[in-house]
Amino acid sequence: MIKKLSILILTVVVLACQGNPDSQNKNVDIAHKLYTLEDAGWRSKRVAHLTGDIQYRATQVPVEYYLLRSLGGDRDSLASLSGTMAGERIVEVEFEHFGKGDLLEERHTGLDYDRSVSYMAQGLSGDFTAVTATGDTIPCSGVHFERHFKVSPFKRVILYFGGVPEGEGIQLIYNDRLFGNGIFKFTFEERPFKT
Repeated sequence: MIKKLSILILTVVVLACQGNPDSQNKNVDIAHKLYTLEDAGWRSKRVAHLTGDIQYRATQVPVEYYLLRSLGGDRDSLASLSGTMAGERIVEVEFEHFGKGDLLEERHTGLDYDRSVSYMAQGLSGDFTAVTATGDTIPCSGVHFERHFKVSPFKRVILYFGGVPEGEGIQLIYNDRLFGNGIFKFTFEERPFKT
């Protein structure tokens, strides 16, 4: 009886592993891309500027990272969506005050706390543009302010840019109207996703 059960289990395992060869090739490609992303730390090199006691950090993040998070690890959907979103760029920007104070307090922004939060969530997108290697200027198409509710020492926004030619690097230009520290340029020398 145990021999028959073992043979049955082995047969099921062998048949399950054979599957569709096209599906297996697609999964191998996606697995390689994901391995490459994990090996590179999922991000480009962080570019930072320090002015006074505020540090500005920008990191380009691959679209595939956010797709995986929203798709719940569905690799088949990732393959089709990543091709259609090749012209998209996602950049994480962090603002940190070295005095460990909350950056959105009135003493830093000149606005009351609620207006500062509102500006981070809605008005900040107008302060960012991306410039391609060919000199095209692309406005920020969206911003997401991650609320940490005073738990982390920094504030983070996620910026979205569309219409960037595939394979072309960008330079992020930030006109700091919230803290009044001028214009910052963040040059990303590499795409974060390598195939």
